Amino acid sequence: MISAIRNIKRCKREANSDYQFVIPLSRTIMDLTEIKQQIDLLSAESEMVEFGSGATDDVVQCVEYELGGWLPSSYKLFLRTYGWMGRGDSNISGVTDDNIREGCGSVVFDTEFHKAESGLPDGLVVLEVHEDGAYCLDLNRRHGEECEISNYEVGWSAGVPIAKNLNDWMLNQFLASG
Repeated sequence: MISAIRNIKRCKREANSDYQFVIPLSRTIMDLTEIKQQIDLLSAESEMVEFGSGATDDVVQCVEYELGGWLPSSYKLFLRTYGWMGRGDSNISGVTDDNIREGCGSVVFDTEFHKAESGLPDGLVVLEVHEDGAYCLDLNRRHGEECEISNYEVGWSAGVPIAKNLNDWMLNQFLASG
């Protein structure tokens, strides 16, 4: 418990902007139980959620290296568990069949493409492409082993935070019912 309090205090000290989420420690780790429950709920409503078979630890390390050397624990768990995920015409970028550069839907490809074509700033890693830009892991807004999710639109110099971590973004936006 003492280390949890120290981590929260450290996160507050490390925050480098006026915009800051207060992150309860229990919500900093991706909760696959909640994600699976939401997928089951959507399936019961006849809405298809597709996902891959997950990536190996070696592939996750390659992705992490290609994207700058650090990824949040929750995204690494997502890659190991699902690889990628799709819902309707939306997809969470990841890896397919252990291929880290296989066109659209590959987190490495999508991030490199948006850096080259739309000026995606350093520290943003594409999670989901949308018509005006992308939802991204914002590695510039780290909180311990996690980071915030930001919306980036073409021409912006930085992303605008929209969720405190991957778990919350998936549950409250990507997999949100209705």
